[in-house]
Amino acid sequence: AVVSTQSTGEMDEEEEREAMVLQKRLMSNLTSDHFDTSRFISEEKIVPEKETVIKTDFSSMSKDEKLMYLLQNSPELPEMLEEFREKLSEAREPLYPLLQLGRQQGTFSHTGHSYIEAKYKLNLLYCLNIGFYLKLQSSADKNVDIKNHPVIQRIVDLRKIFKTCAKTDFTLEKEIEHLLNVKQASQEEEKETDRKRKMSSENSGEEKDDIYLKQLKISEDKKRKKKKKKGIEVLAEDPTLMEDDEEKRGITFKIMKNKGLMPHRKKEQRNPRVKHRKKFDKALKKRRSQVPDIRDHEGTYGGEKGGIKSNLTKGIKLK
Repeated sequence: AVVSTQSTGEMDEEEEREAMVLQKRLMSNLTSDHFDTSRFISEEKIVPEKETVIKTDFSSMSKDEKLMYLLQNSPELPEMLEEFREKLSEAREPLYPLLQLGRQQGTFSHTGHSYIEAKYKLNLLYCLNIGFYLKLQSSADKNVDIKNHPVIQRIVDLRKIFKTCAKTDFTLEKEIEHLLNVKQASQEEEKETDRKRKMSSENSGEEKDDIYLKQLKISEDKKRKKKKKKGIEVLAEDPTLMEDDEEKRGITFKIMKNKGLMPHRKKEQRNPRVKHRKKFDKALKKRRSQVPDIRDHEGTYGGEKGGIKSNLTKGIKLK
């Protein structure tokens, strides 16, 4: 924690120093004409002369002519575009994956991680300044002096910083390549394991489907055989249903009864009278176990014929 606070303090001091240097450089470009207020207190209105602006018709120009015109007016533009592509691709491919790798696994030291993060931000800052320069080039405002604009000086300063970082990049090149290869190998291993897992799950699913289809086929064959046997028995019992095979085939018991869709019931449940009779008998047995029937005695009471169980009590204790 102490090292991180010291490093952040040093970075803040460096940013402050850099801001002071930029402010001094901008102040040195100012002259006394910039502070002259007499031009705003003029009694007579000076009519400015109309400038003749020659407009170029780009619609009638070919592609080569447009390119020649661009190179004549801004010869530094192709070089800047090439640098823009290089720095953006460098930030995307080596630097951003390395930054993620350092955050996740902690493969770098504190100084190495801070250097890669600074280099990544530096590349993005350089691309941002070149993008602003391209916006100025494409703007329709002709009063903007692009050559003396502060963004040009900023791009030059960033180029100098890149030159100072070139030696460090050369020393870290082999280490960065090794780490990227390790990351690529781990990603390939993960893809291979995912592919194997998917293939195994698909194969197990196919095997289960095959087993289910086989069982379904066996059950359908059994049902078909039972239906055939049942149809033969019905036709044998009722000879009126037997007809010539050439004209018609005999109907089955199911077709003859024509009951439609009916739920399966037990034999006792089919007849309502029998159903209620069984229900009454069941309830009567239950009642007899709870309340004994009253029996008449001839003469004097001679005790229970079955005897009295000494270990059986049917009373309820009063609490």
